[in-house]
Amino acid sequence: MKKLFTLLLSLCAFSASASVEERMLQDFESYQVGDAVDMWNIYNSDISTSSAIVAADPKDASNKVLHIKSRSWNTLVALHDLGITAADLTGEGRFLVFDLYRPSSDGAYKQLMIYCGDKRVYIDGSFVSQCPPERWTTKCYQLDASTGESGTLCLGFNSTDAEYYIDNVRIVDVADFGYDRSDAENSIRHYAEQCGKNIGIAVATGDANFFSAMNDDSKVITQTVSSQFNMIVAGNEMKFDAMEPEQGNFKFETADKLVAFAEQHQMKVRGHTLVWHSQLPGWLGAGSEGASNNNNYTRDELLKIMENHITTIVSHYKGRVHEWDVVNECVSDNSTQTLRNSIWQKVIGESFIDSAFVYARRADPDAKLYINDYSVEFAGNNKADRYYNLVKKLVARGVPIDGVGLQAHLYQGSVDSAKLDRNMKRYAELGLNCIITELDISLPTSQFGSQTAYEKQAADYRKIVNVTLNNANSPSLLIWGSSDAYSWIPGSANYTRGEPLLFDTYFCAKPAYYAVRDAYSARATTMALEEVLNAVPSESLYVDVYNILGQPVRLHMHRSQIYSLPQGTYIIDGKVMNIR
Repeated sequence: MKKLFTLLLSLCAFSASASVEERMLQDFESYQVGDAVDMWNIYNSDISTSSAIVAADPKDASNKVLHIKSRSWNTLVALHDLGITAADLTGEGRFLVFDLYRPSSDGAYKQLMIYCGDKRVYIDGSFVSQCPPERWTTKCYQLDASTGESGTLCLGFNSTDAEYYIDNVRIVDVADFGYDRSDAENSIRHYAEQCGKNIGIAVATGDANFFSAMNDDSKVITQTVSSQFNMIVAGNEMKFDAMEPEQGNFKFETADKLVAFAEQHQMKVRGHTLVWHSQLPGWLGAGSEGASNNNNYTRDELLKIMENHITTIVSHYKGRVHEWDVVNECVSDNSTQTLRNSIWQKVIGESFIDSAFVYARRADPDAKLYINDYSVEFAGNNKADRYYNLVKKLVARGVPIDGVGLQAHLYQGSVDSAKLDRNMKRYAELGLNCIITELDISLPTSQFGSQTAYEKQAADYRKIVNVTLNNANSPSLLIWGSSDAYSWIPGSANYTRGEPLLFDTYFCAKPAYYAVRDAYSARATTMALEEVLNAVPSESLYVDVYNILGQPVRLHMHRSQIYSLPQGTYIIDGKVMNIR
């Protein structure tokens, strides 16, 4: 009983506030338009064709910014006389932040690199676009820990064809993330586990250099992932092109690191993904949309390639990866057809799905095997119903499938709890699990910074969690991204939407975080109470209920009716109880 009421009291104890301080390093206002800023080449190569010139802000002529043209590899902007050391740039809760603008004339970005003196303190090797064209975007990076290095701060994009502007280079210190990551018994993870559920998170190489930070307990991302989640999935590092970049040549190093991290922190691993039409290696000859057969494979040849890929990877992680997305996004967006026009469907036919599941089951009989897709969350939706009918046929054919994944890339206001619940229940009738695999709930850019919007977003997150809690066949829920700074949503939505996750740019907890934690904690509390009630002798089943002022609310109330009380804080049996 003591443990139960300690839990109840803790639910009222959190603060949703976060403390953030900024120290400006360079805003270029002390320069004159036309002034040149030095550039530096990592390997002392010729940089004469590159330039960094102070210019008027392309969006506000009264503001001064730095205009960079990189025309040689490994060439960065040198920000002299800032008095910076590598140690100044690193530490728990410390981020290097700058504003970035790409003109329409910009070429493709390559790696972002940041140096302090001769010490590299950051590299983003994911080769992704850093911001939308013709729009200022704030970029945030937690740097690699280092001491003893001093000298010039240098940063830039490693490209022979890059043009960009930077402004407001600053250090941001987050003293209070709004919650205590060291409080294991007041985490999302703790309450989810009390409910018998998995709560997961997706990470990728570019997420605050996650894969290089995994062994560094000072990193905010490492602490956040391990303290709040008990399941982890790689955003890109287990996809076909990453695992088998050359035919027959498998690359396990990065994925191995993820699995080892999960085991170190007692987390389950979700494998994503074995068969997909996208992110296929060039050697497969599927083309950019994954629908070509440029190598003219026969059906048997492509089946053999698929079998070898699945068998090799699943066998490598046998007993270590809890569940796999065996087939991903195979349903067409065309309402008149079932399957997407992929190389797999085109050459093998619909049975490629059956074969993929058979190969995966043979390789690891104990792993849970899932099919996964997007825009299929709500029963009655055309694609959702086509997805269900496909799965129903797979079950009828005896395909060894354990569950269905609903990606749930949603936007605030789009959540329909009733239709989601109905969807999960119809899969339960097929004997299948139904889980949320890639949850994010985005906001339009016009609502960024709005507390009202964040509260509505939080309410939508709680709706999703509550539906999963109400369905026994939904053992897992995964959030698709570590923080708003690293979400895929802005780029995919042409930068009209974003801020979709539980943590903001600096890994501070948003209202959505508390909504998810509260949903699990409320259910855990209910379950704990039910356990207590079941052990209470019949003569002690009636209680007196008072409000927090000591005024009677209900006298001689049966214990089983406690949770029929309106939400609020009560005194029951002389103990404070929070009913949610």
